[in-house]
Amino acid sequence: MLVDRATKGSTEIILFNIDIEGFSNKDKTAVLRVFAKMFYNHLGFYGANLKVAMMERYIDQSPC
Repeated sequence: MLVDRATKGSTEIILFNIDIEGFSNKDKTAVLRVFAKMFYNHLGFYGANLKVAMMERYIDQSPC
C-alpha cells in the first residue's frame, strides 16, 4: 500500500552537473551540500548560502 501511495504522487526532476556545482573542499558532506544547494535554488531560495536558504524557506512557510 505504501509503494502504491508513493508512486501516485507528483514529482519533479532537478538535473545538474555535480562537478560544476560542487564546493571546492571535498569533506564528508560536500555531496549533500550540493544537493541541498540545488534543491533550494530550484525552490527559488538563495541556495549558495544554506543558512539563508533555510531561513527563507522558514519565513515562506510561516502563516501571515
